Amino acid sequence: MKYESIIILGFKRSGTSLLRVLLNSHPAIAIGPEIKFMQDAVKKYPATLEEFKKISERETPDFEYTDETLSEIYNSSKTADELFRKWCIKYKERTGKKIWGDKTPQNFKYLKLLSNKFPDALYVHIVRHPYDVMISSKKRQQYHGLHTIMGWFVSNWKVKFVKNKNYMFLKYEDFVNDPKLYIDKILDRLGVEKIDVLSIYQELHHGKIAKGDSWNKPIEAKARDEKVLSAKDKFLINLICFPYLKKYGYL
Repeated sequence: MKYESIIILGFKRSGTSLLRVLLNSHPAIAIGPEIKFMQDAVKKYPATLEEFKKISERETPDFEYTDETLSEIYNSSKTADELFRKWCIKYKERTGKKIWGDKTPQNFKYLKLLSNKFPDALYVHIVRHPYDVMISSKKRQQYHGLHTIMGWFVSNWKVKFVKNKNYMFLKYEDFVNDPKLYIDKILDRLGVEKIDVLSIYQELHHGKIAKGDSWNKPIEAKARDEKVLSAKDKFLINLICFPYLKKYGYL
């Protein structure tokens, strides 16, 4: 099966940005910065072009879209999923590639909609041990205790909406140990030429990524700094995330 699009799934601080810039380095794959306005568009579709410009004002400079481009996207769309598709396709067309994609951690919030509206997309789900996700979140002051832990759990639970034939799973820990192996598997599924993106991704411009990250950093597995987590953190993680800790072989 050949795919026209790829959607990266994964909770924040799970390696989604790294996976995005590697795949975006391929001459056939265009995955731009995060598209956070979809959360607003799904809840309430923008009634006017001005409303659309307002909810997408964070993304507009990230994608370097002009007012004319925003007008074209809005005027040719009637639903949130159409805005999403047209937004991504504009980026694909500008880069001259053939497969469009998205990497937005928040997309698990509307994953049922995406899987229904884009049944022919390849969904690549990358998972990282929740201990390391919470440690990384704490270091970036993005950790909100129970709320963040529940977010990790729900993001994995909602993957049930993706059909198995469109789904690929990989663990962050395996990926960073042998990124070429997993990138080649994804490229195989997409039906595009396998090239060595690892040798070029640091030299290319990929647009904005997560605050505090950079796309030209080396790929490396880091030792877990477990002292960052309190006993309460560990208790809640083990209790709430247990089904997936077991499912993913983290126990």
